[in-house]
Amino acid sequence: MIIFILSVMAAIGTGLYVYFEQVPTTGINLWSLPVIFPLMFVAAFVIFYLILGIISLFLDPKKIQLDPPRFFSMMIEWTTRFLITFSRMKIVFENEDLIPKNHKFFLISNHQSNWDPITLIGRVHGHTLTYIMKDSLLNVPIVGTWLRHSGFLPLDRKNDRKALEVVLMAIKKVKGGQSLGVCPEGTRSKGPQLGEFRPGVFKIPLKAEAPIVIVALDGFYKIKFHWPFRTTQVYLKVCEVLPYESFASMSSVQISEKTHAIIQADLEAARIKYPWLN
Repeated sequence: MIIFILSVMAAIGTGLYVYFEQVPTTGINLWSLPVIFPLMFVAAFVIFYLILGIISLFLDPKKIQLDPPRFFSMMIEWTTRFLITFSRMKIVFENEDLIPKNHKFFLISNHQSNWDPITLIGRVHGHTLTYIMKDSLLNVPIVGTWLRHSGFLPLDRKNDRKALEVVLMAIKKVKGGQSLGVCPEGTRSKGPQLGEFRPGVFKIPLKAEAPIVIVALDGFYKIKFHWPFRTTQVYLKVCEVLPYESFASMSSVQISEKTHAIIQADLEAARIKYPWLN
C-alpha cells in the first residue's frame, strides 16, 4: 500500500512539474519522464516519512501501547511490506494457512537477521503482529517511539525486574486478544546455526493460554551479502501450531526443548529439499 501511495504522490508531482515547468516553455519532454518520476518517488518517500517523524515528536517516547490504535499498526505493516520489496527477497512460505484465523496466538521462530521479524510482520496477513524486542531498538528516536505506540515491547535483559514487567505486559497483551512474536534465541545467529532457546519466554503462552505458532526460517542472513544487486531466496514455514491444551501441563523448559527440536528438524529437512539454502 505504501508503494501505491508513494507512486500516486510521485505521479502527481511529475504531472505538476511537467505542467508548470515544461508546458509553458519547451512543451512536454517524454524522454524526461523516466528521470523525473523516480526523483519524485524519492521526494514522496522523504515527505511521507518526514510527516510520520513529525507526528512522533508529539508522542510520549516511553509510553507502551498494549492495544495500539489501528493507524500506528497499519503504518508498521505497510512499512514492513515496503521493506520486503526493497530488500529484493524472494519468499518461499509453506503452511501459511495453518496460522489461526481470528484468534490470538504466540509466534516463535529462529532468528538469523533483522529481516526475520520485518518479514513475518509483513507476511502474516489478517493479524496485527508485534514483537518483544531489545530495548535498545525501541530507544532509537522516532523509530522507537513509533514501535512503542504500535504495541512493541522493550526487553532489558540486564534488568531482571524490568524483564519481568515486560513478560507480565506480554501476558496481558495476549490475554487481551493481541498476537505476539518472540525469537527465543534472544539474539541473531547471523548464520544458519540454531542457538539455544531461553525458556522464560514460554511462560507467556502458558499464562495467556494461547496457541504457539512455530515458524522455521532460513536464508535471511544472506540478504546483507546479496543486496542490492542480487535477489535472495528465503524460506519460511509454519512447522506446527501447538494448541494450549497440548502443552498446558508442561514446564516452560519442556516447551522450549520441544519447539527447539521441531525447528531444528525442519531446518535440516528444508536444506535437503531446497539446495539453495546451503
